[in-house]
Amino acid sequence: MILKKLYRTENIIKTTPDESLSSIMPYFNSSHDAAFVFDPEGIDLPTAELLGAINPYYCLIKKSYPANTKARHCLIHPPKVDINSSLQKVARLMTESKIHYLPVFENGKFIGIISARRILDGIQDTEELKVPVGRFINRKRPLISVFENDYISKALTLFKKHGISKLIVLSTDLHIRGILSYFDLISFLTMPKKRQGSMSREGNKIPLLHSQVKNFMKLNVLSLTQQDTLADAAKLILKNKIGSVLIVDNQGSPIGIITTRDILSTFSGKFNFLKIDVVAKDLSAKSADMVNQFLSIINRRFIKKHDVERAKVIVKEKHGSGVFEVILSFVRRGSSPKVIKEEGKNLFKILKDLIRRSKNVTSSK
Repeated sequence: MILKKLYRTENIIKTTPDESLSSIMPYFNSSHDAAFVFDPEGIDLPTAELLGAINPYYCLIKKSYPANTKARHCLIHPPKVDINSSLQKVARLMTESKIHYLPVFENGKFIGIISARRILDGIQDTEELKVPVGRFINRKRPLISVFENDYISKALTLFKKHGISKLIVLSTDLHIRGILSYFDLISFLTMPKKRQGSMSREGNKIPLLHSQVKNFMKLNVLSLTQQDTLADAAKLILKNKIGSVLIVDNQGSPIGIITTRDILSTFSGKFNFLKIDVVAKDLSAKSADMVNQFLSIINRRFIKKHDVERAKVIVKEKHGSGVFEVILSFVRRGSSPKVIKEEGKNLFKILKDLIRRSKNVTSSK
């Protein structure tokens, strides 16, 4: 698939430098959307000059511009994509800029835009995405969440502090209740000052900052398991017109989020990832979770060494005896293959021992 078949020339959000944020925001569908600002003279002509773009992430999450700010004062200059650029390059530009709609040029002339969703549609069946999502979960980086009865003021603080656009919403007994997106609050945050910050119901006004999260969250939470692939995540995102998918363990508890940006990063090669071949059959959900955590740790270790070219993991249970055998093999640049094997009834201990032994082997010359 090439860029020429994916970019679009219609349904582009266009605006002028003197439009306010409050008048532009209703046209957006996500925090990574973009409106393109043109010289007002000839805005609808093919020769119109592109001045820059307005992006909700930069305007509201990163910079906190007031709603009456004119476009000319909060412009950003998104990367310009040449019509002959590879999809990998476009994906990398999107992840680096955090803008999912980029202008496309041909011979220095603006001809249309390319969106992250169209990129996903073009790459959803590629080999780069046939990787289990469990390997991307960083358990040292906890998920950021709020309780459904928390105030919006707390959610806004978390959005700003962590530079994120989505929060997982939990009940008091720690069950998933929904997802709160910063974008869902934009229409309230960009209200004129006289109306901003209140919700009116039969004369009862509740300030926005003291409203509860449950009044704004989305209840339809789509999830995948660690064994599902990035390709599965891409298809789910495209089918349901969402920006991310929740990853859960075998108990259904949230352990991570896979976003459109994660998928684009992997496809572009920006996410430093060593594809490890895995052979594992008939594992329980609990055992599969442990193996995925093991793969994540091994993957990060091999990446840091820079000289590991390929690796393979075989996990099998010996004839239903409850005895596991795990074999880790890898090849370092310029070296012969290394093989480490452990077996026993305690899979957790086996994997822990393999992690320790692999550290010793990769540290040696």
